[in-house]
Amino acid sequence: MKRVTEPEVMGALEEAVDYSKTAKIYSFFMHKPIVDEAIRNLPCFKLEDEKIKILDVGGGTGEFAIRIAKKNKFVKIYLLELSKNMLKVAKQNILREGLQDRIILVQADAKKIPFSKNFFDASFCLNALHHQKNPEDVIMEMIRVTKGAGASIIYDSLRPSSEFLSRFYANFFGIFSSRLMIKEYYDSLRASFTIREIESILNSLKINSFSLNKRFFVYFRLII
Repeated sequence: MKRVTEPEVMGALEEAVDYSKTAKIYSFFMHKPIVDEAIRNLPCFKLEDEKIKILDVGGGTGEFAIRIAKKNKFVKIYLLELSKNMLKVAKQNILREGLQDRIILVQADAKKIPFSKNFFDASFCLNALHHQKNPEDVIMEMIRVTKGAGASIIYDSLRPSSEFLSRFYANFFGIFSSRLMIKEYYDSLRASFTIREIESILNSLKINSFSLNKRFFVYFRLII
């Protein structure tokens, strides 16, 4: 199935609120395994050091950043998001958890991350890469701002092979979601990349050292 791009930004406040409700439902199944794996394997999470900085690219309404902050009381998380309304909802979620001193909200384009080289100990991008028409800049920016001893970790959906599967997955995995979020997920699946396309992108960027594999049936994990 040919890739169909979608808007880079989820603009409407209604979408952001609905997205946050859905993310809270699925956070245990999606975010918890990622956070647990990162804490087990990334050296920076083993340090009891308040100087440790984590970047959450396209962090949306903050569910992933909140889970990291609650799991590790030392790290500081920078949630980078372009959508003003997503950040508005994220701020409410973070205040509700009392984590406003440890999660910093940054409104910026992921293709131009406003931080210096090697600023972060690790960077994450969950379910956001498919919003990019050309994701190369995002990947290179994540690598640029992440220390060499750290890792840039990307999780995203894989594009199904047919229109039928896109609709089936959207309805099946969106069983607890609103109609709006089912449509959004369907659009996201059509905009997602295949494993072969990700490999081609990495090859074009001359990135040779990476780990890429399928996860959770219709997702991939990329570690650089």
